[in-house]
Amino acid sequence: MDLSEEIPTSLLVDATINRYSLVGETRRLAPSEPAASPLPIGHVMPQVLLPDTVGRPFSRSVLLAAMLLCGMLCSMLSFPGTVQADLIELIGGGSLRGECLRDPADPEGIVRVRTLSGAVVDVPADQVARFTRRKRVAEEFDLQLRDTPRTVDSLWALAEWAREQGLKPQRAEALEALLEVDPGHVAAHRGLGHVQHEGEWMTHPQLMERKGFVKHKGKWVLPQEVELLELAELQSAEEKQWFRQIKTWLTWLKDGTRPERQPVALASLRAIREPAAIPAVARHLANDGDDAVRLLAVVILSQTEGDRPGALLVEFCLKDRSWNIRQDAIRGLQGRSVERLRLPLRKALKHEVNAVVNNAAIAIASLGDRDQIPALIDALVTDHRYSVTVPDNANTISMGTNGSFAPRGVPLPDSVANQLATGQLPQGVNVQYAPLPGEELRRRTVMVLRHEANPEVLAALQRLTGQNFGYDKAAWKAWQRRQQGAA
Repeated sequence: MDLSEEIPTSLLVDATINRYSLVGETRRLAPSEPAASPLPIGHVMPQVLLPDTVGRPFSRSVLLAAMLLCGMLCSMLSFPGTVQADLIELIGGGSLRGECLRDPADPEGIVRVRTLSGAVVDVPADQVARFTRRKRVAEEFDLQLRDTPRTVDSLWALAEWAREQGLKPQRAEALEALLEVDPGHVAAHRGLGHVQHEGEWMTHPQLMERKGFVKHKGKWVLPQEVELLELAELQSAEEKQWFRQIKTWLTWLKDGTRPERQPVALASLRAIREPAAIPAVARHLANDGDDAVRLLAVVILSQTEGDRPGALLVEFCLKDRSWNIRQDAIRGLQGRSVERLRLPLRKALKHEVNAVVNNAAIAIASLGDRDQIPALIDALVTDHRYSVTVPDNANTISMGTNGSFAPRGVPLPDSVANQLATGQLPQGVNVQYAPLPGEELRRRTVMVLRHEANPEVLAALQRLTGQNFGYDKAAWKAWQRRQQGAA
């Protein structure tokens, strides 16, 4: 039903959200006008005003139209699970939340948003820094997480609510926040899939690695099983022959008791150019602890055609500990299809290890792949988690300005207590006792989240674009849109 044909022009709808007030038409947000922070869901209720009927009986048609409009608005606010809560982040730093009716790809260059209170706002597409589609229940979680007290009971209640709503990533986020408050919370660890081993909580992959297993084709196996499994997986008799031959040459190369065989082995390995030999090169040479052997693997891969050698060279570029080997691997990628290398390098820009992110940027810059510019912009600053060992809280006490201390506290020295009593230590003190002779200081492992600026990513952007906006992602994206518009 089209209400615009049924409601008289005298009917004015005043729907207010944030600082925007709409009266019978769509509001367009000016490029210079900042967006306000969103109000809590359900905070504002649209009002229906009939100014030309004050003091007079409502006409039947006007009353019917008003009732229909109120019913639609109320139903929208009463059933949050059926309404989108897309997130539109603006270049000026503000954001809008609601249902996106027209996204940034619209040819008219307008992003139209129906906000959580029902108002409709138009924003020029060139003012949008990021657009994310999501359900309204995800927005509710973000608001609750922001306002939830950092206590065990509150965070656990939020995690349970997220579980009931089917929000698995958000539930994990709430449980991780809970573990920052109480690192020993058993239910939170179990909710995250952690297991306890020798008194320490860890993920299942960490447990398997602690027990000496390695992951192969999605399964955990012992290291000595890997070679047998890979040999069984070889697709041809030729590959099996290469597997045995390369293993023999590598043995000769490392055998100091028969030095006359070493030049033969080295020359034979350097002459390999057959694609069928690549699985054996990957198994025996690419993971060797000797830099010279891994460099030999890079030489073989660089002179062998095919996708598999290229994929292995990318792995060398990203993860080898030797800077010289990484550089040789990058040179080995020159002349190969950039399109086939693009995806693994783009994925590496989101890697959990910060060094891999920067190594990927170096490779992308060397290949001159300008199609990676958007991904590089997103990777200017990335988040990474680190395990840090700290003294256990059981070994510390916190003293207030009045000299009081927590249960199990250790009496303060008289000099420190007097300073507290006279106001000379306005911030209080934290006392950590030294263990007695023969007693170990208890420690625990905590996860620390770091926001890391990536200098090699910035250098790659500068090399590919000739521009320098530092680590300002919004400025880089605005420049990119200007380039796209000019094209």
